[in-house]
Amino acid sequence: MRAAMSDSSNTGVKLTDSNLQMLQRANYLFHSAHNWLATEALEKENLLWRTRPKYHKLDHIVYDCAPEVSPLKLSCYTDEDAMGKLKKLAMISYPNQMGRQVLSRYAAYTCVRWLRRLTE
Repeated sequence: MRAAMSDSSNTGVKLTDSNLQMLQRANYLFHSAHNWLATEALEKENLLWRTRPKYHKLDHIVYDCAPEVSPLKLSCYTDEDAMGKLKKLAMISYPNQMGRQVLSRYAAYTCVRWLRRLTE
């Protein structure tokens, strides 16, 4: 799946038709393999999963979102990383001024990163 999304033939935010088909095939194979493993586990009464994976959401990403925009462009990993950075900033802030300090420090942090990218 990753190869279909990060191929250099994808220009901008949209996947090429061939990469979109590759992504959809990979998603189908992924579901097929998981279903086969789940059936085998049920037959052997060897249930290992404590949680249910959210594969329905994966289908929506692959079939509904991917034709319009690359799933890599919609990834939330950078947001989760940002939340970790904000939490660290909050931990070192004075409680009465925490909101203002966290936002100003994060703004300064992101501005420095953006300026570095502009000068590259």
